[in-house]
Amino acid sequence: MTDDRDTKALNAAVDVLMQYFDSVQIFCSKNKTDEMTVGQTAGKGSIFARIGQIGLWLSKVESSLAAGDEEPEGGEQDDDDEETN
Repeated sequence: MTDDRDTKALNAAVDVLMQYFDSVQIFCSKNKTDEMTVGQTAGKGSIFARIGQIGLWLSKVESSLAAGDEEPEGGEQDDDDEETN
């Protein structure tokens, strides 16, 4: 259901980010119609590091939402003492 251009753009973004990071995982969604949304993911690098980062992010977002805070936009550096890979 995804467009080949979307796949190429997503893979190109992963390739660019891999020049700066050891692992990258991108999740995207796109409204195809008012009633249909499709998702696509791409990533490279250690699968264990990516799973760890996703888990940390999900935990942070769930805690923020449970506390009534706004959803974090992202882009912040993870300052936790936990190792992610």
